[in-house]
Amino acid sequence: MLFALVHFCAIRPITTTHLTCVFPFLVDDTHIVGPTLDVLVDFSRLQEEFGTLRLSVQPTKCIAWSPSGLNQFISLPPCFLTPESSLCILGALMGYLPFVESFV
Repeated sequence: MLFALVHFCAIRPITTTHLTCVFPFLVDDTHIVGPTLDVLVDFSRLQEEFGTLRLSVQPTKCIAWSPSGLNQFISLPPCFLTPESSLCILGALMGYLPFVESFV
C-alpha cells in the first residue's frame, strides 16, 4: 500500500497538468493513454518524476500500441516493444477484432 502511495505521488503532478492523456494504473503497472506525441512527452515526465522518488521504469514492460498503427517517423524509446496485433492490459486482451476473436 505504501508503494502505491509513492507511485501515485509521481503520477499525480502529470495528470493534473497535461490533460490530453489518462493514466490508468494498478499498483505499479502504469498505462498512458492518449495522442501518441503527448504520451511520449508524459512518459518522459513520468520517468523524471520517478527519478525524484528513486523509482524507475522497467524497460522490459514498456509497450507502445495504437489501433490506427504507430507512425514510423515517431521516435520511440528503444526499450518499447511494439506488438502488431494486440497486447494484454491488466489481464485483458486488447487489439484488432480478428486477433481477439481468434484468441478467445
